[in-house]
Amino acid sequence: MVTQDMAFAAFLVQQGYPIKNVIRNGRRVSWAFEIADSDLSSAESEWPSSEESRFFNVYQTLKNQIRKV
Repeated sequence: MVTQDMAFAAFLVQQGYPIKNVIRNGRRVSWAFEIADSDLSSAESEWPSSEESRFFNVYQTLKNQIRKV
């Protein structure tokens, strides 16, 4: 499984899934994980309501407010 979503990648690492590879294509970075399809499905369903996701959303909101000042 490969993702460009750094927040979701961090969530997977925190959940104990190892990063298999980091792929850079110009400015874009992707993370490849070794994760079973059933575990990925579970992680994807947990992510939106997780404390980590809520933290990331607040962080992004604050970051956007700084840009507007």
